[in-house]
Amino acid sequence: MPEFLRRLICNLVPNKKIRRLLKYKLMPEKRDEYKCFASILEEKCQEFKQKSKTIETLILGASRAQLNILPFILNPNTFNMGISSIGLFEDYHIFKKLLGAMPKIKNLILVLSYYNGGSCLVYTKDCWECLFLKKYFDIPYDFSLNKKYNLNKIYKRVQKIKTMKGIRTVGGYDFAGITYAKEKQGDCQAAATKHVHLFESFNNQWIYLEKIAALCKQNQIRFQVLIAPTRSDYNKVCQDLGYSHKKLYAPLHKICQQLEINVLDFSKGFENDDFYDGAHLNFSGALKLTNRLKEKI
Repeated sequence: MPEFLRRLICNLVPNKKIRRLLKYKLMPEKRDEYKCFASILEEKCQEFKQKSKTIETLILGASRAQLNILPFILNPNTFNMGISSIGLFEDYHIFKKLLGAMPKIKNLILVLSYYNGGSCLVYTKDCWECLFLKKYFDIPYDFSLNKKYNLNKIYKRVQKIKTMKGIRTVGGYDFAGITYAKEKQGDCQAAATKHVHLFESFNNQWIYLEKIAALCKQNQIRFQVLIAPTRSDYNKVCQDLGYSHKKLYAPLHKICQQLEINVLDFSKGFENDDFYDGAHLNFSGALKLTNRLKEKI
């Protein structure tokens, strides 16, 4: 059965529980969601162990770090530990965990978005990712904070998952242009609206940016924050909600100035053809951004 037909059948079902069951039966990629995420973390951690002694530049952040920066373009001693969905809480604890294993570390590039001051993974529908992140990075989550999902039930499934071999996710091959066969050119209203809501509602995560800055200062590491671009339709949604790029990023610029963190604002100079979706670059876009970053390291 063609993929579009399977998706159509699933999306036409009004009952949420039945729709989930159909997706499980008709869309095997959804069924393997846990296994794929676990395999990504497994390969990242294995490759990190092999390269940790020579790493000079570490890249952190969520999907905009993972998918937008190609470390093999920068230099052989750059490692991309970007992981989809994570926030500043995870960035801090991952950096703290890995720091002692990188004796030659000189640079930290942290890719941040305007809403990272309020995004907290453990509260979201993707909270199951926290179970894997805790397993691989010893992140001290309080799972009781999420009242909607039974993480203990999910944890039983996590323990039984066997990771898959051969998923390239570290060396720069996991950018959106290759991870997905087709570009997403559809409406990004929902994503932009969600991000703006986070920006408006919460700002309690900036404390972890301060903690990362303190670790860098203690260890004489050059710390830079990178702002990645977004596509014109994403920007228009934000503008329609009353927020220009300057207004959205003002709090981030302010706290970075207070902490004496250099900000690399790469939000301009990209065309719509450089994007995979509203907030992520395709290969040509990632190549363009990485080359610009290369000049700043």
